[in-house]
Amino acid sequence: MRKGWIETTLGEIVSSEKGKKPRQLSDDPSTGLPYLTADVLRGGACKKFVPSEFLEGCVTLDSSETIILWDGAGAGDVFPSEIGILASTMAKLTSRDNTTLQNEFLCLAVERAVPDIKATCRGTTVPHVSPQALSDLKFRLPPIIEQKRIVDLISSIDAYLSSLSEASTALEAPGGLIRSAHDLRTSLLVELLSGENQIPDSYDEYLGQM
Repeated sequence: MRKGWIETTLGEIVSSEKGKKPRQLSDDPSTGLPYLTADVLRGGACKKFVPSEFLEGCVTLDSSETIILWDGAGAGDVFPSEIGILASTMAKLTSRDNTTLQNEFLCLAVERAVPDIKATCRGTTVPHVSPQALSDLKFRLPPIIEQKRIVDLISSIDAYLSSLSEASTALEAPGGLIRSAHDLRTSLLVELLSGENQIPDSYDEYLGQM
């Protein structure tokens, strides 16, 4: 592991909070905040909203937190957050100290660990995340400057993928441009979070030209 990196557990540096079901939901988007279910965070349209008078006691999200699906068929799935109210089937993960762990990096680290999280889910009828296994999850934490560089690199790929979102279906086929970009993102994430490889300094100059 490279100098400056440390090995820690999620429970040591991250706080978690489970979502709560509001007392009332509305179909009217003008009444309050979006009710963020897994379907919404996967890119679906938001169909329910929490009226302003029923926000008290709800778990409010900003755009910098990490969301994990707590129970159900997709238990262990991870999403970047949006502004809104967290559904009761999910939990948010937040850095305890932004001077040692950037929230945007946290999202990538937990995303990388999804297979491990799913492997420890409990229950057969309704699978759910194991709180203890999640807290004990180990990952390698680089210095803040390196966290930012990794986030910038992956974000640049995400922006490229977004620009291709309306491309023809041919690009999504095996070997197509979109699939290749997704594969590149996945492999880079594995390598960069291993703590064994360094982003070349020349990449900072490349990012500045984008």
